[in-house]
Amino acid sequence: MKKPFSGGLRSSIDRLLIILIGCFVVQAIYVLFSDTNLGNGPHLELFGFSASFIESGFVWTICTFPFLHSDPLLLIVNLLGLHFIGRPVERELGPRNFYWLCGLSVIFGALLWIPFHYLDPPIFALSGSTCVVLSLLTFFCFSYPEKPITLLLFFILPVTLKPKYLLMGVLVLELFGFVFLELRDQPGST
Repeated sequence: MKKPFSGGLRSSIDRLLIILIGCFVVQAIYVLFSDTNLGNGPHLELFGFSASFIESGFVWTICTFPFLHSDPLLLIVNLLGLHFIGRPVERELGPRNFYWLCGLSVIFGALLWIPFHYLDPPIFALSGSTCVVLSLLTFFCFSYPEKPITLLLFFILPVTLKPKYLLMGVLVLELFGFVFLELRDQPGST
């Protein structure tokens, strides 16, 4: 097995992981010396994504929100997803098409988020690279639906399953979260 970072930062995944970690460190240092927390503050108003930010002329936020993470656990999950899912996808697509897939997933993730959060106050900004990880997972599962993969459940128990079942499980979890968390917390809902 190839060691990570063994030949320099040749892999797009290696560069992306370093950038995400670096952005989180800068974000954490900013939060440490200011009176904010990771989930809200001026850093999210400048770099997180929200419909009100776009209306204010902050159009760059559609490109910067995946580099901010509101929680260290979210960052770790996204880093693990990029590391384990992104590598085979990058090998199959090549670096150029891999970046296209990541960029399109960021844009479409933000555009799909807007209709459900258009009326949210500006402090509720979209952040995190989950849209990239989920698009890579979807691409992987559609490319290799029958290839058995082994996952470590709770980082201990090995579980072997086919990617198509993994995608179905993630889809059910995302749908559950959408219905019971996203739609339920809409402004004007009771």
